[in-house]
Amino acid sequence: MKSAELYNHLERDFIFEGLRDDWARYMNDLDGYLSENFKKRSMGLVCDFTDEIKKVYSAVFPSDQVIKKIINDGITDAMLFLHHPSIWDIRRPKPFYQMNEALLEKFRQNRISIYNLHVPLDNFSEYSTSKTLADALGIEIEKPFMSLFLEFTQEHVFFILKNIQTPIQMNVYWYRVWMICALT
Repeated sequence: MKSAELYNHLERDFIFEGLRDDWARYMNDLDGYLSENFKKRSMGLVCDFTDEIKKVYSAVFPSDQVIKKIINDGITDAMLFLHHPSIWDIRRPKPFYQMNEALLEKFRQNRISIYNLHVPLDNFSEYSTSKTLADALGIEIEKPFMSLFLEFTQEHVFFILKNIQTPIQMNVYWYRVWMICALT
């Protein structure tokens, strides 16, 4: 498939007026790899390295492990679809850090683009992580609580849960989360 066709399709399905993010302002070290569109709105096409896409890989974060696996498998003419364009490691003093520049150069050589949809997947929509979790838990969403894009805070609440009205119901909700995530 022509990469432009796929990018346009993703744009139509996921990115709508009013959505924005701010990843690019933290990614100055990678400026030479970032698409102009990503530099403006921090979503969509991060790195435009191919005209043809034969395979699509997906990950939450662009960790060295993920990128090396794709490179070591000899993949070319592909796209890595991400939820976040930066790597997250809570063990570090600054938990978000950027992709490895040497590995990005190998992606460029192998014609592997990178595309991210953080806000569109977290924002209240048909494919959002919030709605998917609520559906899996059997919870009806009454309405969005707030717009997703805020300055970073310790808590984000994305929707009001219509059918949780008592502490017992909240305990049932957290038990369902625990069961779905298989936390032991």
